[in-house]
Amino acid sequence: MTKQKETQNKKEIENKKETLYTKQQIINSKKYSKYKDLLMSILEERKKYYNKEIETKIKEFLERKV
Repeated sequence: MTKQKETQNKKEIENKKETLYTKQQIINSKKYSKYKDLLMSILEERKKYYNKEIETKIKEFLERKV
């Protein structure tokens, strides 16, 4: 198995361990309360997200140029 496939497999295993959250669950969480307004606008209604995805979306939004 190549190094790239091994890395991809590890990521898939990590993602399977994580829980998926709906937009409503994320917005109502204490962890992301600081970013509630931001998340309301950038998250899709019918999609579920991993914590890593949420963190990445927040970071990308805050670091973008205006």
